[in-house]
Amino acid sequence: MGWIVEFVRGAALLASAVTLMGCFTSGDGREPQGDRLYFPTGLVVSPGGHTLYVANSDFDLQFSGGSVQALDLAAIRRDTRVIVDTIAQAAAAGAANPASEACSAAGRTINTNPWLEPGPCAPFVLAPYVKRFAFIGAFASGLLLAHDPDGGNARLFVPVRGDPSITYFDVDDDRGADSTSFELECMVDSASFCNPQHRVGQDPDRNLRGVQLPPDPVGIASTNDGVAIVSAHQSQGAASLMINDWAARPELSYFAGNLPAGPTEVVAIPEPGFVAPPTEHRVIPLPGEAFSDVAADSGAGADDETDGF
Repeated sequence: MGWIVEFVRGAALLASAVTLMGCFTSGDGREPQGDRLYFPTGLVVSPGGHTLYVANSDFDLQFSGGSVQALDLAAIRRDTRVIVDTIAQAAAAGAANPASEACSAAGRTINTNPWLEPGPCAPFVLAPYVKRFAFIGAFASGLLLAHDPDGGNARLFVPVRGDPSITYFDVDDDRGADSTSFELECMVDSASFCNPQHRVGQDPDRNLRGVQLPPDPVGIASTNDGVAIVSAHQSQGAASLMINDWAARPELSYFAGNLPAGPTEVVAIPEPGFVAPPTEHRVIPLPGEAFSDVAADSGAGADDETDGF
């Protein structure tokens, strides 16, 4: 029965670690490993599809923090496509073991542990695909990628429960580009940890209200232009608002409390598909009614109507 006691003790310690996330500091534990996945909690693809960003949470606190990686998505597609195409070709040719041929063509062996690692072949080594990485606090809980609609700028935001902060990165806006530099800029120090200037919400002197980010940031969402960013705070019944000035650093602006207990996610409602031209004012009716179309410079009356939807 001794192993049961040890298991219970271990579970209790893990629960305590999760409960006391705000007490974690990046100086504890071993240095994170930037070339491996470790409790990944967020994935997002760059606007142009060249980069896969991954947030690793270090959930069991084996290291001194989590990490964010920029992976070469084109290379991942290329190498994994070899397996898919070879299986199809070998099966069409009547091969006895298409998976074996596919794994061999991709430089992999047959997967001997499908319960732990799904797929026909042994996993690829991650390190060759990691083009950039940086270390953050523990317990990253997601990823948000926002890009400037006017072009040229993109930022990656990570809710980090261990700091707590919303850690941000300047990244490539690769829309329309044939390649990317895999930029992942957060002013890292000599140990590859992001600079405190990139940890939004930690310093109350950086916003007009003198507020700090509440503990346990989890879900995160932004407006279409990436200017207003909202995060939920699971243990606080709160939500925080950050303003992302594309010409400056994003800053915490406000937070609201007294929300229903345990919020874990937020979502941005997209702008409606019907958008009025800037010279017109449109009144959107209830379903089945007509809508008024009032031109600002035409002098038309408010009762002028067009057909309903």
